This record gives sequence, structure tokens and C-alpha cells, in this order.
Amino acid sequence: KDQVDVVQNGVDPKLYQVYSAREKEALRKKIGIKGSKIVGYVGRMNHNKGVGTMLELLEICEKGDEDIGFIFATSNGNERRRFLNQLKMVAPNLVATDRAKIVLDVAKLTGGSSSVDDIVNEHFYRQLKGEGFTQSQAYGGIVTTPIQGALDLYMHPAQSEAICLAILESLMQGVPIVASETGGIPELVNESNGILVNLDPVKYQDSDEEKKATNVRNAETMHSAIADLDVQLERRTIATPEDIRRQVKSKGLTKEGMQDKTRKVYQKAMGQ
Repeated sequence: KDQVDVVQNGVDPKLYQVYSAREKEALRKKIGIKGSKIVGYVGRMNHNKGVGTMLELLEICEKGDEDIGFIFATSNGNERRRFLNQLKMVAPNLVATDRAKIVLDVAKLTGGSSSVDDIVNEHFYRQLKGEGFTQSQAYGGIVTTPIQGALDLYMHPAQSEAICLAILESLMQGVPIVASETGGIPELVNESNGILVNLDPVKYQDSDEEKKATNVRNAETMHSAIADLDVQLERRTIATPEDIRRQVKSKGLTKEGMQDKTRKVYQKAMGQ
């Protein structure tokens, strides 16, 4: 163990900024998302990331009377197509009322530069059109600025995780978190920037009925935590967006910090 060097993930603080109310509203309008509260997720839509729990959460909100909007940003084509079909099945009303959108976040490719936006947009639009995405009401477009800036809170119900880059990006933008207490997530999320929840493991060998039952329980836990976070925000026990961002920077969890630490590991290995 003492021979292993660990370099934590890092994000670009210039790209991931705290959005003003006007910037947040402009991005939401561009996506076409509606809701008095916007919840989002960025990443793969698979078992380890808790896609089953997210689908059950959508079904809870489909049946409830809360005005919550959901944004999902995922880049994997097969998972994206499968999730779109699942979304239309479990939450048709959320889709029909523009409270559930799937987007493609290409901010890291454009770097926030408008000069390459057109090229990137054209490439991915052709891809999404071929998948049948652009004709769906759930399609929220190609986003060239970080999607987390449009959110009121970021959710991450992962079954397993390391140092989650999407959580780091959200925190850098001052967005509070509701996430599972697994892997390296507790190193990032604390009572001043979000809520950690204990989720039951969804095992591969379980029957479909057992998996669904576990995902339903986990979704109910996430749903309660999202409501609890609202209370904490009202009581101001959660830090301001600027202070949440400062927490990340103070830990050195930036792109520059990651590069510097990685360089030192190589220098150590070479005896420099």
C-alpha cells in the first residue's frame, strides 16, 4: 500500500463555473426543460451507475404532483437509445410536459469556444438524427456549455464508484449533491454540500423481480433525500454555490492540480 501513489480526479475551473440566474435560465430555455426544480445526472446509463434506481425515481415523480424536471446527459449511443425507450415507457407524462430531457454535453470538446461549436454540433447532430433522437420530445439538444449549470441539484445513485468526475464538475459549479455513499463519493460529498444515502445493492444474480424491488426501495430513498435537501437549502445549512466551489478548489481537485500530482508521480518513478 505504501508503494501506491493515488492521484485524484480534477476538473477545469475555467470551464466549470458557477452560473448566474440569467445563465442558468438561458441554458434551461435552450434545452426546453420545465419544472420548478431541475435535477440532473451525467454519465453512463448502466447498472453500476444506478440506472434502474433512476428509472424507478422517474416513475415515482410521474405519479406524483411535484413539479420536478430531469435532465440526463449521456454519451454512449447504445445506452442512450435504450434509456430513451425506457424513459418513454415509465414517464410518458414527464416527457410530454417537457419535464424529462436527454442531452449530449460536449462542453469538454468545445472547451466553451464558439469557434468549434458548429463543427461539433454538425457531427453529433447527424449521429443523433440517425438514432432517431432528434424527433423525440425528450431530446434536449447538444449542449456546448457544462450541463450541471442548469441544475438545482445533481443526483448520483451509483452502485459502485471511484472519485466521480461528474460530481466534481457539479460541485465546481456550486451544485449540491444527492448521491450514494459508496466508493470515493464520501470524499467529495458532505453535509455542507449535499446528502449521502445508503442504497441497497442490486445484484446481477438477482431475479428481475428482486432487482425491481431493490430499485424501488432505492428510488424511494433518493426521492426522500431530494426532499430533505430542499429543507436544508431553505434552512441554509447547505453552503452557497460559491462556497461549494471553493471547497473543491481548496482540496486541489482541479485539472492543474491533477496534472501537477501526476507529473510528480512520474518524476518519483524516474528517481528525479
